[in-house]
Amino acid sequence: MQFLRGLNEIVFPTRCISCSSLGSALCLSCQSIWSYQPYFQRLARESGDKLLVSSSVIYSPTARRILLAAKESNIRAANKLVIQALENSLNEYILHQPHLSILGLIPIPSRPEANRLRGRDFLHVVTESLSIKHQIPVLPILGYSRRVKDQSRLNSKERWNNLVGSLVVRKDMSMQETKGLLLIDDLVTTGATLLAAEEALNQAGIRPLGAVTACVAQPLR
Repeated sequence: MQFLRGLNEIVFPTRCISCSSLGSALCLSCQSIWSYQPYFQRLARESGDKLLVSSSVIYSPTARRILLAAKESNIRAANKLVIQALENSLNEYILHQPHLSILGLIPIPSRPEANRLRGRDFLHVVTESLSIKHQIPVLPILGYSRRVKDQSRLNSKERWNNLVGSLVVRKDMSMQETKGLLLIDDLVTTGATLLAAEEALNQAGIRPLGAVTACVAQPLR
C-alpha cells in the first residue's frame, strides 16, 4: 500500500490548490494568504438592526481558487480548508456571543442549476461537517421560488435585485424550532444573499441570530 502511495505521488504529484506549485495541497506562500483571523461584519437590515456575520479568511485570488476547487471540482483538500474556515468562524461567533444558544444551522442553498452540475448542494455538505463536530442540527429549510442568475459578476444592487423575494422557507416549523438559528455561507461579498435569506426567514416568523461564512470581501462591495 505504501509503495502504491509513493507511485501515485510520482505519477500524480501533489500540487498547491491555488498556485499549482509542487509539494503540498497548499504551499507555504498560499497558506500565509489563506490564514484564519476573526472578522466581524454587521449587515444593515431594513429595520435598522444589523445582522452579525463572523468570517475567517479575507477573500483574495487565492481564496477564490480554493472556493472554486471545493465547490466546482469537489477537491477533498479544498473542501477541508473551507470546512476548517467555517469551523473557525463558528468558534469565533460562539466566543463573541457566549450568551446565545445556537440550536440550528441553515445553509444558504445553491441554485438548482449549480447543484445539478456539481451533483450535490455544496453548502449543505460542508454544513453537515459543522453539525457533526458541534452537535448542532442542519436545517436545510431555504429554497428558491424562482430562477436567479449566477451572482459572481453582479454588483451589490444587481445582486439584491436578483435575489429579493427569491428565497423562501420550504418547511413549516414550530415556535421552538425557529429559535437560535445561524445562517451558513461560504462567502460574503455584498451581504445581499444573507440579507435576502434573512428576509425569507423573517417572513416565516424566524429571526436568525446571525451568520457564519468562510471568507469575507474587505471592504464589502
